[in-house]
Amino acid sequence: MKSITIRDLSFYYRNSNDKALDSVNLDVYSGEFIAIMGRSGAGKSTLCRCLNGIIPNFQKGDMVGDIQIFGESIKEKKIFEISQNVGLVFQDFESQLFLYYFLLLSNPLEDSH
Repeated sequence: MKSITIRDLSFYYRNSNDKALDSVNLDVYSGEFIAIMGRSGAGKSTLCRCLNGIIPNFQKGDMVGDIQIFGESIKEKKIFEISQNVGLVFQDFESQLFLYYFLLLSNPLEDSH
């Protein structure tokens, strides 16, 4: 079963004449573990932002193509709906995992007793 299907995905950031993504096609099957690798500026982060809905819901630009998660297009879905099935781990994953803990220690909740 396909978990992710990407067809002819292209994206231009606002105020840019260069495509950040150019006709990307990808199938990821259930149970597969993938890594997205490439040189700086190759579009890795842009692709991830498209997968989790940050692009085009929050970060605007011109996007064409289709992304399906478990057979459903995410075109009309809100970020919170997409997040039920898609997650993103940053390259500096420790800062992502421990940021909440750090913030909690920096700003402890007052004891209400």
